[in-house]
Order: sequence, then C-alpha cells, then structure tokens
Amino acid sequence: SVQILEVLEKKTPASVRVDPWNFFPDSTCSDNVHQGSGCWEREYKSPRQLRDLAKVGGYLKGQIVECLREGPQHYTAEGGISIRDRSAEASAYDDARYELWTYTGDADRDDLESVDVMLPGGELDSHSAIVVMCNNRVIKAILNPMDTGGLPYDVFVYERLDYSPWGVGIPYLMQYAQRTLNAAWRALLDNMAVTAGGQIVMDRTVIVPADGKWVITRNKIWWAVSDNGNTDIRHAFNTFEFASHQAEFENVIRLAMQFADEETSLPQIAQGNQGTASDNVGSMTMLMNSANTVLRRLVKNFDDTITRPHIRRYYDWNMQYNPKEEIKGDFECDARGSTALMVRDQQ
Repeated sequence: SVQILEVLEKKTPASVRVDPWNFFPDSTCSDNVHQGSGCWEREYKSPRQLRDLAKVGGYLKGQIVECLREGPQHYTAEGGISIRDRSAEASAYDDARYELWTYTGDADRDDLESVDVMLPGGELDSHSAIVVMCNNRVIKAILNPMDTGGLPYDVFVYERLDYSPWGVGIPYLMQYAQRTLNAAWRALLDNMAVTAGGQIVMDRTVIVPADGKWVITRNKIWWAVSDNGNTDIRHAFNTFEFASHQAEFENVIRLAMQFADEETSLPQIAQGNQGTASDNVGSMTMLMNSANTVLRRLVKNFDDTITRPHIRRYYDWNMQYNPKEEIKGDFECDARGSTALMVRDQQ
C-alpha cells in the first residue's frame, strides 16, 4: 500500500488577546471602537517569521522580498518619537524586528483595486477590508471575510468615558485618595522618627564620658568634673519629648481608604473583608447583596462589551460558513453572567 499525505485546509475562527499598547482604534470612535471607521493593530515579526509569511496564501511575496531587502523600518509619530518607545515592548533588542500593521475597516475602492483585490459590483466607494502593511508596503489585502463587515475587536473598560474608548480604571478613580493616604503615611513615619526617643540636652561642663564618647549607651560611666561642689549633678541631663500625632494620621489614612471605597465603588467587603455585620444568615445576605451590586454592574458591562458581541461573531461565522444547514436560523446571543452566575455563586 502507498501512503499519500493529504493536506486539508480549513478556516476556523479563533480568539486572541491584543496588547492595548499595540491596538490603535479610530480617534473618532468616541466610547465604542465599533463606531469608528477602522482599527490598527501592531505586531512584531523576526526576519524569519516575515520570510515564512511569503509562503502563506494571500500575502504578496514580491512586497515581502522588498521589505527584507530594505530592513526593518519603524513608524515614527509626530514629534519624532517612535511609538515602540512608549510601548511595553520597547527594548534595544527590538531593532532587528519588523513592525506589521494590520488595518481592519473601511478602505477606498481605488486603493483596494491598486493591490489587485477583486471587488463586487456596485457603486460603493469603500468596502470593509483587512490590509497588512510592513515598511509602508502593503503585503496583504483582502475583503473582510464576514458579510457583516464589523470590526473583530472588543474592548472592556472598568469605567466608561464619553470621549475615549479606553475608559478609566481603579487607579485613576482613586488617585486623589491614594495621594492623601501616601501623604498621611509619610507624615506618620516622619513623626514616628522624631518621637521614637527623647531629645537629650546635656551640660558638657558638668560631666564627661569615661570612654570619651558622647553617645548614650547602657551601663555607661560618666565623670563629674564640676569645680563647684554645690552643683546638682542631676541637672547634667535633661530629656524633652515631642508630641506624637499617630492617632490623627491614622484617622486620615482610614478616611482616605473610605474615600477610595466610595470613589471606586469597590468596597472592601467585595474584596474579602468580612465587614461589621452580625454573624447570621439575614445580615450576611444583605451585606453580600450590597457588596455584589458593583460586581453585577461590572459583569454586565463585560457581557455587553465582550461576551455578547464576541459570541455573536462566532454565530455569524457559522451562519455564513458552516456547511450544516440544519443549524442555521435566526438566533440571539443571551449573556447571563451578571445574573445566573452571580446568584449561583452566592447560593
């Protein structure tokens, strides 16, 4: 018998995480990336990885050869600052890698036709497409494989902003409480350093140390050197104490922590602190319901911005490409994490 290797190619959807430092949505998208005309994603490829892309269908081999001949070129923003210098991957070792920029969104008909993209008939001036660039050269250009033409990105933020798709997180919301807590803690440490011991005043004309060192140690011998026998040797030393304000600083720290809980809407009871409720079923149930209010809002926000649209794209893919006609129909993705899972966890 003869063994024959048969290679089967099958396109399947997949989910990946994109580093926020490598993701650049349309600046006009407001608080939702899907309202913009497109998104850019950056990734790095070594020369070998870029060379391997020439063997993948859809990539322009001639353009990749020119990129390899030119060497890596990195995009520089206005002001002469390279974007990679502000990213988490900025390193002296990155200079030998190529920057690949993948654009997903609306593209002009003339631009797509210039790279031999077959366009459907019609009078549309723009189409949803995916374009991959390296060294300002287009190395791949295809129409969006989804008929819906949507962007394949979902962004979750802790707190939304009307003018930014990035929103804000817990550190931003509690920044002023954190500054107050830091200042109070520094003041407490400074005050503790001053009040840890007494301030000693010494009359050097009355006594001298037997070992010649003016340092206070235990069981030390001092010589009385006063010529006047009426001098009270007990006046040679005197100690003064500065007032400790530890209680006041502790109150400021607790107040700052209270402000942080209120500003972030994430109380300590939701972080594992038992709180001050009575140890009975009714009190603990009310306490947990109050603490989980914020978590429910966050989970629902995650469902609305990640789970539902992400699963919807998998559904659209199956409706368009799955060969099983019996699974196709008009369905709606219903994300219930904020209700069912939270209640189940509490139970």
